[in-house]
Amino acid sequence: MLFPRLLTQVAQFLGVGRGADLLLYGLTVVFLGYVASSYRRMRQMEQQVTTLARELALRAAVHDTTRHVPGARRGTDPAPGSEGGDQSGSHLRGGGGDEPAGPPGR
Repeated sequence: MLFPRLLTQVAQFLGVGRGADLLLYGLTVVFLGYVASSYRRMRQMEQQVTTLARELALRAAVHDTTRHVPGARRGTDPAPGSEGGDQSGSHLRGGGGDEPAGPPGR
């Protein structure tokens, strides 16, 4: 300890028996304050990460729907210079013509 007599006098003034006990109590209070502030900071960062992840997921979903080309396979971009890739799409819809795609037998 740096100033044992002074610390003991302050401890006795505050009603604590020894200066070492006062030092221990002070360090305990500081440690608990540190734990509380770290918890609050961590919760705030978790909330920010959650918000960012949600925003990125929504942007990705909107981006996927705006790039959707009827008849094109999902996850593939049309070739440069083409007008939207495969325009017939008969291999994806299960046939051509005016029939809507759906389960057989309807």
